[in-house]
Amino acid sequence: KILQKGDAMNSKNEKIRLDNEAFQITKKELEQANFIISVYENPVNEVLKLGGLDMIPVAGPMIDSTIKQIFHKYQSNKERELIEIIKNSNAQVTSEMIKNEKFLIHFGRCVEAIHRLASNDKIQYYGNLICNGYLNGEKCISSDDFDEYESILNELSYREIRFLIKFAEFARKNGGHLQGIYLEEYYKQMQLDFQNANSRLILKRLERTGLVIDERAWEEETSTGTTLNIDYGMNYSLDPSYDDFERVVLLAYNPNEK
Repeated sequence: KILQKGDAMNSKNEKIRLDNEAFQITKKELEQANFIISVYENPVNEVLKLGGLDMIPVAGPMIDSTIKQIFHKYQSNKERELIEIIKNSNAQVTSEMIKNEKFLIHFGRCVEAIHRLASNDKIQYYGNLICNGYLNGEKCISSDDFDEYESILNELSYREIRFLIKFAEFARKNGGHLQGIYLEEYYKQMQLDFQNANSRLILKRLERTGLVIDERAWEEETSTGTTLNIDYGMNYSLDPSYDDFERVVLLAYNPNEK
C-alpha cells in the first residue's frame, strides 16, 4: 500500500509537472502570437524592437513571413493604383501593345520604380508617362524620350515635382524667366506651401533635370576665345523642353488633345 501511495504521488507530481510545462509552452506561443499581431498592426514601430528576437524561438521566421506579407500587400496596392490610372485614362490598350517588347520593358520599369516609392504620390506621373508616352497612338514618344523622362521622374522627389510645376507657373507669367522680385515672390509662395522646405536649395537642385536653367553663367565667343560670363544676380529660366515633359509626365492623358 505504501508503494502504491508513493506511485500515486509520483504520478500526480509528474502530471502537475507536465501540466505546468504545457502551460508554459502555451503561454509562450500566445506571447509569440501577440507579438506577431503587434508587428502586423504597427510594423514600423515594432520592427525597430526586433533586436531581442533571438530570445524568442521560431519567432524570427514567423516575423519575416508577416513583414513580407505586409510588404507584398503594399506593393500590390501600388501596382493596382497604376493599373487603375491606365484603365481610367481611356487610353487605347490593345493586345498588340501588351505583347510588344518595348511596352513590356517600359511598363516593367515603371512598376519597378513605383516599388521603390515610400508613398503613392508619384504613381500618377508614372501612369501619365505610360499613357501619354506609349499608349497615345501617333503621338507616342520615342524610347529614348521615354527613358529620359522616366529617369527625371525617378530622380525627383514628389516635393521637387511640385516645386517644378509651380516654378513653370510663375515663369510663364514673366516671359519664361524668374529674377528679382518675381523670384522672391516664388520663394515666398513655396515657403507657404512647404513650410519646412529650403526653397532656394530645392530650386538649385532642379537644375539637374535640364528643365530649369541658371542663367547667371553663360559662355560667349570673343576675339580672344571663349569667355565665361557670370551675373551674380539670381536669374532662372524655364527650358523649352519643359513643355513636352509637362505634356507627357505631369498632365493626365487626354484623348481629345490635338
